[in-house]
Amino acid sequence: MVDNTSEAVDLHYDKDETIAEKFGIGVFPLISTVTYLTDSGNAPPTVVFSKRYDQPEDETISEMLLSYPRQGNHLVFDGRLLHGAPANYLLRRPGVGDNRSYSDIRVTFLVNIWDMECKPVGVEPLPQSIRQHLFSDAVKEPFPLSSENFARQSGLFAESIQLNDELSIPEALRQRIELPFLGATTTWESASDDGSTTFVVTFPSPIAAQSDLLLVSFGPGMEAYVENDSSGDEEEQSLVV
Repeated sequence: MVDNTSEAVDLHYDKDETIAEKFGIGVFPLISTVTYLTDSGNAPPTVVFSKRYDQPEDETISEMLLSYPRQGNHLVFDGRLLHGAPANYLLRRPGVGDNRSYSDIRVTFLVNIWDMECKPVGVEPLPQSIRQHLFSDAVKEPFPLSSENFARQSGLFAESIQLNDELSIPEALRQRIELPFLGATTTWESASDDGSTTFVVTFPSPIAAQSDLLLVSFGPGMEAYVENDSSGDEEEQSLVV
């Protein structure tokens, strides 16, 4: 749960935290999901980047999906993709232009779906009675987002915006923003000695007030990218992708 005071979940990869901490190995879910239990007009959106954990750090990021909290919405994406609910206010809905009743807090239900041959350490299966109930209500043909066909799949239900140059962005949003990764204490990476912090650097997106799901595609020279900032505090050091 993220409210307007505590605000954010920094960028991260979902993974088996026990395996990561003990052995320095990344084991990732097949699918990650977010279900929104409240409407939250001024809360952080879920942001998913088309970047997998195994892609080179210097490879640019061409797409960004923003999912704004609306009660009942259900987001599904490839469990290897970088995501979070960043605090930066330039990513949030600029104003409430409709008659919805919004909650003061952002409440979400997060479920990771793991491969049948792999489960996180220390996690036991749900009782059969509960599993049968869930299976009976499951969507027959889900559309998980993967980095390989990110735009095609998310385009099935998202509003799309192409940012080809800075002139395609309102003047107030033409400065890139930095979205930090979770700190070293919440990843399997050891803290580095140089006090560096890792960010994804990206342009904020022009936001359509009525859209709950927005796919942003970055043109040449506009792509998001990973950057290490050596001026950070040791306590704020972050995962290097």
